[in-house]
Amino acid sequence: MATTKKDSPPPAAAVRILKIGKAPSLSGKSTLTYHVGTAGGADVRFRIYDNDGGGFYGREWISAADIQKTLSKLPMVTSASLHSLFRGKSANSGGFLLAVLKHEGLFKRSAENPRCYVATESPAFVAEVQKLIEKGTSLDPGAPPSMKPGGVAKKPLGKVAPAAVPTPAKQAKAAVPAASKSVPAKTAALKKAPWDQPAKPPVKASLKTPAKAAAKPVKKKA
Repeated sequence: MATTKKDSPPPAAAVRILKIGKAPSLSGKSTLTYHVGTAGGADVRFRIYDNDGGGFYGREWISAADIQKTLSKLPMVTSASLHSLFRGKSANSGGFLLAVLKHEGLFKRSAENPRCYVATESPAFVAEVQKLIEKGTSLDPGAPPSMKPGGVAKKPLGKVAPAAVPTPAKQAKAAVPAASKSVPAKTAALKKAPWDQPAKPPVKASLKTPAKAAAKPVKKKA
């Protein structure tokens, strides 16, 4: 009886992770995180790594060769067909693995029975895995998205602080001279410098000859 959501996998040969992907479960009620890896050469393996919904599952690596060997004996494949490949007793493991294979194009839903699946070829998946093997890809499931080769850093889902709007630089105000108070004309004239005083008009010479004073009569002595 499983006591945790992930059955502890037994010690196994080191598997190099080539790809980390996400796929919907067969019911569509949860999203699975899975790994595609290699234990050397063409030994391709699959592993269910996480499930955002409820339900127990096994985390051990399952080789593609064992999947092909098991399913080659069955005319139709169901969610329970892969259960025997897992050491743990979690009932969801086989269905989750089948969901991953379906997502990668290796299986499709049967047209005769919607509850069953049939194997298909997926040249795109085979070419992708082969390229990753030759490239020497080795991913770390614990690394943030931005640290994974080819990964794109995801934005946090929390509230994003609004972008800071730069405050425009304060423009220096032009010095405006204060309006001078009106000064009475008389006072203003007193404050003017002598050379600012208006010139006095020249005195015109009189053209009239001044009248001669009347001669005083001279008294004769007796």
